Formats: sequence, C-alpha cells, structure tokens
Amino acid sequence: MEHQEKLLSAQVIGHQDESSRLLMIRVTATEVEIEERPPARLAIVLDRSGSMAFERIDVARRAAAKLIRSLGPEDRVSAVIFDHLVEQLAPLSPPSEGLAKLVERVQPGGSTNLHGGWLAGAKAVTGGGHVILLSDGHANHGKYTDAMSLSQQARKSYADYKVTTTTIGVGDGYDEGLMAGMARHGGGSHYFASDVDSIMKAFAQERMSIGEIAVERVSVIVGGETKPLGHLWSGESKSIVIPIESTDPVPILITYSAAGSDEEQVIMPAFPQEFQKNDEVTLEYLIALAAEIEDEVVTVHSSEHAGAVRQRARDMQLALLNHPLSESPIALALIDRMGEMIASLEILERRYDENLAVYERKRGAQFAHNLRNFTRSFVAEERDRAFIDRLSTRHAGALKTLTPDATALQFAPLEQWKTWNALPIECGKIIVVALEDPKDGFLVDEIAKATGKRVRAHRLPVPLDIIKSGLDQLGRA
Repeated sequence: MEHQEKLLSAQVIGHQDESSRLLMIRVTATEVEIEERPPARLAIVLDRSGSMAFERIDVARRAAAKLIRSLGPEDRVSAVIFDHLVEQLAPLSPPSEGLAKLVERVQPGGSTNLHGGWLAGAKAVTGGGHVILLSDGHANHGKYTDAMSLSQQARKSYADYKVTTTTIGVGDGYDEGLMAGMARHGGGSHYFASDVDSIMKAFAQERMSIGEIAVERVSVIVGGETKPLGHLWSGESKSIVIPIESTDPVPILITYSAAGSDEEQVIMPAFPQEFQKNDEVTLEYLIALAAEIEDEVVTVHSSEHAGAVRQRARDMQLALLNHPLSESPIALALIDRMGEMIASLEILERRYDENLAVYERKRGAQFAHNLRNFTRSFVAEERDRAFIDRLSTRHAGALKTLTPDATALQFAPLEQWKTWNALPIECGKIIVVALEDPKDGFLVDEIAKATGKRVRAHRLPVPLDIIKSGLDQLGRA
C-alpha cells in the first residue's frame, strides 16, 4: 500500500511466514528539479592537533578552503579549529576568500578537544544547519571524551536544534566508534578517509550533499515508537523493517519538513490489510541485520570477540545464500562482504593483532553507514568499489539515456566538457550530466559556475570510456 505527498512518498508492506512477522516502511523523497536550492548553513570543524601535521593538515585545509570557495553568496558558513583549545575563525557569515585563506593557514598544535570543537560548530548553526567534523585522533581533552556521551550530544543537537553532524575520520588513529556514532545519531554521514587523497573526496561528496537534500528530519513513528531516518536527498529512499508480534493495526506516522523549512509535515500511511510472504521485505531485514554485524565489528578488541562476530557473519552469509533473492546485486555484494569479514576475523580469532583490528573496525564503521545509507555510501579503497557500484543500483533508477544533448554546447564548448569528463545527457532548466564519480560535488559545482546553470549528476556512475565515447558523439553532432 502506498501513500504519496508532494515531497515524500511512503510504502508500507507486511510480511508473514511460519517464523516471523515483519513490517517494512520505505520512504522516498520525490525526484524534484529545483533550480534554486535553499541556502546552506554550514560549520566546518577541523582538528589541528599535533597528529594532523604534514600531509594531513595540508590536504584537510585545502579541502575545507575549496568547500568554502564553492559556496554561493546566499550560503552561510562558519569555520572552527581545535586542539586542546577551540578557536572560531569566523562566525556564521557569507563565504569569503578571506575565510578560505585563513583556513589554508591553519597550523597543527596540541591535544584533541573534540567535543569543544564540535560544540562550537553546532552552536554556530543552531536552528538548522550542518557540522562537518574532521579528526584523526581520539578525544582526550574537554568535557566529553567517550563515544557514548559524544553520540548522545550529537543526537540531542539533531533532535532539539536541527543540527546534523557529519564526521570524517582520517588515517588509522581516530576513534571509529566515536566518529561513526556521532554521525549516525547526529543524522549525518560518516567517512573513513584511509589516506590523504580520500579527505578531498569526502569533502567533495559533502559538497554535493549540501545541494541534494530535499527533505529534512524524517521520522517514522509506529505504535508510538519513533525511528529517525535523517535527511533525504532528492530521489533517495530509505527502508526500515520492524519485527512485530501481531498483525493487529497500529498507527503509522511519518514526519518531515522540506529542506530549509521549519514547518513539519505529516504522512499517515495505512497499516497493511494483509500480510503475506514477501522476499523483498525479508531481504531488507537481512540488510539491516548485516549493518548491525558491521556495528559489532567496530567493538572487536579480543580474539574471543572476533570469533563470536565471525560466527554471526557466517550465519548471515548462509542466510543470504539461501534467500530467494540471493542473485540480486545487493545480496551478492553482501555475500562477498561477509566472506571478506569472515576471513579477517578468522585471523584475529587465531591471533589478535591490534593493527589489523583497528583497520577492520574502521571498515566496519564505514560499511555500517553504507548499508543504512545506500545513496550516500562512501569508500576510499579501490577494492571496495564493486560493493559500492552494486549499492548504487538500489533506488537510483536506470540511467535515462546516454545520448548526449547537443544543447549543452550553448553553455560550454566541447573541449571543456572533455576536460571535465562530463557527458551532458539532458539540458532543460537543469543540466543532467553522467560522471564517473556522480558524488563529486566539487566537479558539479565547477560545471554549474562555468555554465551558469543548475547542474545535477545522475546517481549511477558511468565508466570513463563510455563518457568519452559519448563526448566524441557530441562532437560529431
């Protein structure tokens, strides 16, 4: 049964078999072509502690400065730096070259007052805004230093003050439970930037996110229990599957607000009239359980625990292999991921090695985020690319066409499109482009500024050779 409003649609499906009853609620933000997005309210919070010296601080400040320069005059941005001390480089104000240059001159310092830095950023955008928090270390200074307290602070900021928290963990020294927890409970995204190059990539994806948010603060309320789903990009879907004891109807409410609006809207989809066996629902439930296993990987600190999680991963792999939809892209991706996890945990079970455990914990935190946020998934390492490509097919729709739109040459010459490696496939009020990395917000912003048009990348990544072939076709048009 489906219920649809202008900005959000909701689908409710019931599943029942001999062993379980499940209720799946899927919400989808309507794909809207908005020529003008609401102004952004953004706080960039950078760790400048001593461990951020050399390449890390250099790339972080360049990425932050590039983000500032990419914002429009209607946007508002604040910048905060912290070590054991917290310094606000600028209050919430229009982006400026002066602020970008200030950020580019940031130098590494002392210890890590992560809570103080984050709090200064959150206060700067209170009332509705986004904090991007970058750190490479453990919180060791300030009022709160543990993962639970900081996650609770991020949750409160999101629930009470409409502030989302996105985290970028750099290298192998940061607290993955803390950073991933703040992002999850703060309604934002989490990035494991395993090397300095991925710092820029994470900022580029956040730049795109700023312009793609269509609905904010989505919550599903079932029988009085609230399940927050965060913000949704235009066209993005998220599903939640709830085990239930009875098929007796209970109220379902979905609350949200349009991007940049304080007005709360409510959808009241009907409870399913019948419950039947539904393979899609059971697969979604397995995906949710797989995300929980990834969460448990984040807590592995001993051989015994590694063995227990390995067994859970093995059970999940078998459940996926035996599922009727085992040949679907997401099931195949998860089967491979569980196999990889099993192999790593077997090593840790035989002989616990903290260096390997640290790396696996960080990957687990990233994969947990990716499974809960298909559209905004992120990997820094090429070996995980196949997993993300499979995730990209979920709810992204098919690529409309790869036929180039020659109208694009009115806005930029062919050589410029080739320089961008961007294939324009639709030119109306908005230019739609096919990109090898559709989450490269810096490239999308560059194209928009050069063409003077609103630009949107299609969700699905397109191989570079196909883009180049399409551009050659455009040149012959």
